[in-house]
Amino acid sequence: MIRGKWGLNTLLPDHNYSDAKNRRDHRHHAIDAMVAALTDRSLLQRMSSAYDEERDKIEVPLPWPSLRDDLDAKLKAMTVSHKPDHGLQAQLHEDTAYGTIKQPEKEGGANLVYRKPFIALNDKEIGRIRDIRLRELVQKHVASEKAAGRDLKAALQSFGARKDISGLPHGVRHVRLTKTEKPDYLVVLRDKSGKPYKAYSAGENAFVEIFETPDGKWHGEPCLVFTANQETVKPNWPMEYPGARLIMRIFKGDLISLDFNGQRTCMVVRQLDAAKKRFKLAAHNEGGPLQDRHEKKKDEYKIDPFRWLMASYSTLKAMNAERIRVDEIGRLWRVRAEEARRVS
Repeated sequence: MIRGKWGLNTLLPDHNYSDAKNRRDHRHHAIDAMVAALTDRSLLQRMSSAYDEERDKIEVPLPWPSLRDDLDAKLKAMTVSHKPDHGLQAQLHEDTAYGTIKQPEKEGGANLVYRKPFIALNDKEIGRIRDIRLRELVQKHVASEKAAGRDLKAALQSFGARKDISGLPHGVRHVRLTKTEKPDYLVVLRDKSGKPYKAYSAGENAFVEIFETPDGKWHGEPCLVFTANQETVKPNWPMEYPGARLIMRIFKGDLISLDFNGQRTCMVVRQLDAAKKRFKLAAHNEGGPLQDRHEKKKDEYKIDPFRWLMASYSTLKAMNAERIRVDEIGRLWRVRAEEARRVS
């Protein structure tokens, strides 16, 4: 109410709603804090005790004439601080246990196998049924049922209840599926003789180390949460690229300063997309359902122009990227090679 009377909602406009708080911009918290600081007991009592129709008529003069201009200047110069996730106390691997395939070349390159309830399969998983004969029967049955107007779940239920299939007198309840996973992303369990008998997908990356090779190119090596918790594990890139130097270690939630759209911009690392050798970045002030905002229809772009910045390692170099942090009083500091230097 007081924000509206002082005309502060227009400082961070939300084009979806007229004259309303823009909750998609984290800086709205700064406006709330300033309004709370400038609201005294007498004004609070007047606003809270008045009826709805009377409250709109209460005049609340600006504390000083240039309030909006002063606040607007501060908001434009403000960098929102985000807490980076530098802890390694996360889930070490995913829950599903996989069997290992001894000869992946005979399985189309798949190196893992696991069980799943038959009626819970999707179209892609049907193509990964390990038993070739069963796979072809299921695909033929599903295609026939869909042609008759039935959905996938109904098709699987009818097939699973069949008792006329040779070797399956009691129908089908579970099937074994194959999966292809990079060996670097697996946690392998071995027996006493050293043979692998079970594996887990290692899950998320803890961080990515960006390093520069002697030819001036930037590369990245991700480190899994599982790997980061092993005391004896060391990065591979110093041995693979002699003479390379560490540029920065990036965790999810870190702040990155870079050249973007003709100006120096501060962005937050929202996702470590190491499989595609890139990061998903968003401006420090952007909030709300970012993925939904990115995927909106083209005709909504003028209303909400947000898009992810998909930055590869080479893109970061071209944009003169560097890690920064915000201290307790809002100053920016450069973080590089384990040193912090004041930049503003």
